[in-house]
Amino acid sequence: MGEKKDYKKIIRTIIIVAIIVGITYFLIIRPYIKFKTYESTMKKAAERYFEINETRLPTGKRISTVKLSTLYNEKYIQEDFKSPLNGKYCSTSKSWVKVRKDGTNYKYYIYLDCGALKSNVDHEGPTIVLNGEDTMKVNKNEKFKDPGVKALVDNIDGKLDTKDVSIKGSVDTSKVGTYTITYTAFDSLNNQTDIKRTIKVVEVIKSTIKESTEIGMYKGRTVNNNYLQLSGNLFRIIGLDSDGNVRVTTEDTIGHVNYKGLESYLDKYYKSLAPESRKLIVKTKYCNDVLSVENLDTTECSSYTDKKNVFVNSVIDYNRTKEDTTWMLTGIMDWLGNTLDEDNAYVARLFNVFNDSQIFTEPAKNINGVRPTLTIDGDALLKSGDGTQENPYILVGDVKSGKSGDLVNERFAGEYIQINNYKWRIVETNKEEPTRIISSDILRDSDGIEVTAENDGKSEESYTYNPNESGNIGYYIKNKASEFITTKYLVSSTIKVPKYKDNIAYGKEIETKEYKTKLFAPDIFDLYNVLEHKDELMREYWVMNFTTDRYNYTYMADQGSYVTDTYSSATEKAIRVEAFLSKNATIVKGKGTYLDPYVISE
Repeated sequence: MGEKKDYKKIIRTIIIVAIIVGITYFLIIRPYIKFKTYESTMKKAAERYFEINETRLPTGKRISTVKLSTLYNEKYIQEDFKSPLNGKYCSTSKSWVKVRKDGTNYKYYIYLDCGALKSNVDHEGPTIVLNGEDTMKVNKNEKFKDPGVKALVDNIDGKLDTKDVSIKGSVDTSKVGTYTITYTAFDSLNNQTDIKRTIKVVEVIKSTIKESTEIGMYKGRTVNNNYLQLSGNLFRIIGLDSDGNVRVTTEDTIGHVNYKGLESYLDKYYKSLAPESRKLIVKTKYCNDVLSVENLDTTECSSYTDKKNVFVNSVIDYNRTKEDTTWMLTGIMDWLGNTLDEDNAYVARLFNVFNDSQIFTEPAKNINGVRPTLTIDGDALLKSGDGTQENPYILVGDVKSGKSGDLVNERFAGEYIQINNYKWRIVETNKEEPTRIISSDILRDSDGIEVTAENDGKSEESYTYNPNESGNIGYYIKNKASEFITTKYLVSSTIKVPKYKDNIAYGKEIETKEYKTKLFAPDIFDLYNVLEHKDELMREYWVMNFTTDRYNYTYMADQGSYVTDTYSSATEKAIRVEAFLSKNATIVKGKGTYLDPYVISE
C-alpha cells in the first residue's frame, strides 16, 4: 500500500515538473530563442547592407549605424519582427545595428527592441548634467550667459569630457519670447543624448518703468504712456516705490464717499476685483501725513498707514508727479490720504491747467470722489501692450477678457458693455443673479433729457424717491427712460432706496425701502457712479438717496459731490440710469474696455 502511494507521488511530481518545464520553455526559452534568431537575422542583413554599400562602412574610430526600418524598407529583411511574448511589432525606429572597425575586421553591435525583450547591448547615450536650471528667466535687454554643462557620464564608458558636448541655439534678449538651447553628446558606441534648456526672455513691469521715466515717476500733464489694465479696469501708473514695486491709480474716479467711510468703501472696491488680479497686488504702507495748509508742496512723507491692499493717493503723490501740473488731476474732487485735522481732509481737483488751487481741504462729512491706488509687484511680468490708452500694459497672470459665449454675470465690476449704441458699466455681479449696471453717461437725446422735481401737493416729509409715485423722479426714470434706451436685455429686480437722518453718509442709512423696477437712479455709493470726463463736459444728475429733513431731493454736482434740495427750489437735472442685466446675457464680442466694450446678446 505504501509503495502505491509513493508511486502516485512520483507521478504527480513528474507531471508538475513537466508543466513547469513546458511553461518555462514556452514563456522564456522559446521566446528567447526566437529573439536571438531575430538578432542573428539583423546581423546578417546588416553585413549584407554594408557589403553592398561599402562606402558607408566606418573608418578609424567612427561608427556607422543602420536602423531596422532601413533594413525593412530596402528589403534586406523580409520577415516582420514581432515580440515572441505578445505578438506586437518590434520597434523599427529604436532597433539598429552599429558597426565599428576592429583591427582589419568589423565588429557588429545589434540592438533590438521588442518591448519586454531587448538586446543586451549598450543602447543609451550618456547623461548630461547642466549647470543651473532646465528653465531660466532672463529680463529683457539683460546679458545672458549660458551656464553650460556640469558633468557628462555614460553607464558603460564612465565619466566623459564635458567639452565633447555640442551646444546649439541662441537667445535674443532684446525680444520677449521663449528660446531653446540644445545640448548633444555621444558615447563610444555613438549612442546620442539630447537635452534642452528653455530660456524665457521676460519683461518685468519695474524695468519698463525705469526705461520710460527718468526718476521712476511719470511727471507732467501730457503723460500718455502709463496706462495699465487690471481686472478689466484701466489704471494709470504713478511710478516705482522705494521697494521697486509699482504704484498705480484708477484712470477715473470710481465712486463717492464721505471721508470717514473711506476704509470700508475701499475694501468693497478691492473685493470687486478679480481674484487673479488681487494676486498681483502687494500690501504696502501709504502716506497719511497730517499736513498744514502751508506744507502742501512737500514731497516727503513722515507718517504711513499699516500695510493695506488699497488706499487713495496722497498730496505727496501729486507733488512727486508734478512739473507745472500733473496728469493725476481730474475734474472730480477726489479725497487724498492726508488730513488737516480731525474734521477736515484734503481733496484734489483740476479746475484748469493754470489754477493753483488744485489741492485744498473739505469737511470730512462731505461726499467726494474716491480714486483708489494699488501697489503691484514690481517683478510682475508684462504680457503685452505699449502703455498707451489704446494698448495698455497687460500683466501675466491677470484675468483675461471675456470671450464670445461667456455670461456677463461671470465678469467683473468696472468692465464696459454695450447695448445697441448705448454704453454701460458693470457695478456688481453675482453668478446667480442679474448684473447691476450703470449708464456710462447721462441719458439724453440730442438736446438732453432734464427732469424737474415735482410735488403734486404732497408734503415735504412724505416726498422721497419712489419709482411707483406719479410725478416722482423715480417714476419718470422707471417709465420714460425706456423711450431712449433699449431694455430688451434688462429685467425688473428689487432695489433698496436708502434714507438718512441729517447727512448722507456711507453705511449710515437709518432705513431702506424696497421697490421692484427695471430702471432707476443711481445710489451715491455705488461703485463706478461717477461720470467720466471723456468727450464732453460733465452734467448734474439725480440720485436716489435722501434725508429725513426738509431736503427731499439729491443730485450729483459737476465736481463729484452731492447737493440736496427741496422740491420747491429744485432745478432741472439730467438723469443717469442704473438697471439689472439679465443673468442670461452673453458676450458676443469685445474686450470689456471703454474703447472696446462687450457687445451682448441673450
